[in-house]
Amino acid sequence: VLSRRQMALFALTYVAYVAIYFARKPVSVVKSTLERELGLSVASLGTIDTAMLAAYAAGQFMTGSVVALLGRTGTLVTAFTMCGILTFLFSYASTVPMMSALWGGCGFFAASVNPLLVLFVADLFPASVRASAVGLWQTSQQLGGVASNALASAVLTSAGWRAVFSRSG
Repeated sequence: VLSRRQMALFALTYVAYVAIYFARKPVSVVKSTLERELGLSVASLGTIDTAMLAAYAAGQFMTGSVVALLGRTGTLVTAFTMCGILTFLFSYASTVPMMSALWGGCGFFAASVNPLLVLFVADLFPASVRASAVGLWQTSQQLGGVASNALASAVLTSAGWRAVFSRSG
């Protein structure tokens, strides 16, 4: 039987990980609009994506060092805050270097969120139910991907690509 605290913390971390997708997915939804409105080439869009993925990979390698410096909670707070700020700032960018820097920064900070939240969730539950709890929690990735794409598409249609980022941040 799970305690109220366990259920509440599980739900909070689940919603938090769904939310991080709103700062990770918008570029995939607005690519054709960026191509059309800003005249970005496919190569330029690839540069922006590559910046995010490379920084995400670097962030995964550095997560342990950052946690040693800031602690788990400090790292998570920093990651969520910076992802929000950088996503918001992306709404003001118009050049490939600026977009790449902002999206890369978002990737770097987002990299630490999943491993730290999985560790947090695993620590909440006894070994007898830990695998099931973590497995259920991981469905937050799918829900986050679907929800963020749906919202980004709706915002893009009603308010434009810049609003996708300003509202997601």
